[in-house]
Amino acid sequence: MFIKGAKEWIGPSARTFLLIKIFIEQKLLALGYDYFYGGIVSKCSIYDGYTKILGDHFKDIFVDFKYSGTDYILAPEYTFRVYEYLSRNDFPPDYKKVFYSQEMMRNESIADVKDGKTFSFWQIGYEIFGTDDSVLSVESIATLWHCLHTFPLDGLRLRISDKRILQALCKQYSISDMELHRILSLLESCNEDGNTFYNLYVQGGGSREFARMLAHLLCLADKNMFNSSVIQDMLKDDLALEAAKNLNTIYGELKSRCKDSDIVMVPAMPKTWNAYTTVVYDARVNDYDKAIAGGGNLFIDTTNPDYVHSGAGIGVTRIAEYLLATGKGVDASNASWMNTEI
Repeated sequence: MFIKGAKEWIGPSARTFLLIKIFIEQKLLALGYDYFYGGIVSKCSIYDGYTKILGDHFKDIFVDFKYSGTDYILAPEYTFRVYEYLSRNDFPPDYKKVFYSQEMMRNESIADVKDGKTFSFWQIGYEIFGTDDSVLSVESIATLWHCLHTFPLDGLRLRISDKRILQALCKQYSISDMELHRILSLLESCNEDGNTFYNLYVQGGGSREFARMLAHLLCLADKNMFNSSVIQDMLKDDLALEAAKNLNTIYGELKSRCKDSDIVMVPAMPKTWNAYTTVVYDARVNDYDKAIAGGGNLFIDTTNPDYVHSGAGIGVTRIAEYLLATGKGVDASNASWMNTEI
């Protein structure tokens, strides 16, 4: 590999990547999304004022440089880039559904890159703007399913959660916001395994009662037994009950709109962005330890709290990596997905 953390392909491998990219782009156009292009160069200033929802360490992923005396960054994501453009142009009413297709660059840690993470990658994402949190969730998650289900992705499943579930559980056991960050980090490091989380958290001095409850919920999710009824039975906080009702509505609508979809509820999703406020979701496949897509709902505009948006990012590089590793690229005998009508 020429550069550790960046892919290079040619021939059938590169065509696999290219056709995945083109297929998803065409699918989003067919679903009524408008395309936004803004290039890889961005400005750090578009994130000013959002430190609280993005987290203090968000800017650590920036790759920055100076040109003609002005500071710039290489785009680490595009949600805020799209939002800044629409805000700068007074939110044109015609653009309620927007997608982008763009190379991204992030200052990932050396340890993560050694572990196989790419710091340069191609991502296609989309944003849907509106006023109803649940309706936007359904539309966004359904879009994700329509973009992915044609590919030969073994065990493709969409996981949905609501950040208010874990928030309510922390409130119930008097867990501080600072401690919540440690919990999320542990959940990520143990791949959300309930028993492993319990042992690590208790060994680190955490509450046994809290760890036991969260581990139980994680184990239920692992057996596909976690649902809104479990939330209502075990968490009595109004925040959790609101989340349960919301997830139940979303789940029912999705099963109706996305036939044959595998949609599962989980109590927490640590790898999602700090900026997400309520519903979060990702897409997983068998024998691949990373999400191939992920998204959620955000409240960005503090001047208009009723105006929300939902969106997701799809890892084109990761999907290509997975299909090539499993022998399902364009040169495979079963590569019928590339001939599928949009």
